[in-house]
Amino acid sequence: MSIFQLFVKSLYSLKSISLFRFQKIEKTISYLFFLSFLVSLPSFILFFIMLLSNFQGGSNSTIFGEALYGFDESQIIEMQETMSGMIPVFIFLSILFIYLAVAMLEFITVSLIAGLGLLFKKFLGRKLNYKQLWLMSAYSATLPSVLIGFSTLLPFSLPMPYLLYSVPSILILFLAIRKVPIPKKQRH
Repeated sequence: MSIFQLFVKSLYSLKSISLFRFQKIEKTISYLFFLSFLVSLPSFILFFIMLLSNFQGGSNSTIFGEALYGFDESQIIEMQETMSGMIPVFIFLSILFIYLAVAMLEFITVSLIAGLGLLFKKFLGRKLNYKQLWLMSAYSATLPSVLIGFSTLLPFSLPMPYLLYSVPSILILFLAIRKVPIPKKQRH
């Protein structure tokens, strides 16, 4: 199954999320990096809009003029040229930082939610190990990740976004664990 198919199924199918516990860990790690990129897209868009509006507004020359008071004109022009050559590096590093920060939060949260999954599996009487719960947690976080990620495009900010991300992820994992068959010994 492709990463895109995993993504689509993770948005709506608890049964699929419970079956994804058999995925290879490498595929799920790749999936989380894909999800992190997708969730970062709205932040990238806002970053570029802010960057373009600053350059169109002419604020860069004002900043240079105030910061470089006391330099002669040729030194100021040379510094502006140097700074404008650094803009692509700045943009690249900013995008990389945003992406890695989102990916780090995804991985940490998925690991914590999988830890809660250990309690759920015991409570629900399911035979699952931490690796399977981690895989299921990664896919359980899909819908909340997308909703929180794209909420940055709203004209207002959501209160407690991490809580609005974690609670639905935990609930989806709990419901997906319920879809895992009960071991035959416990059925009787």
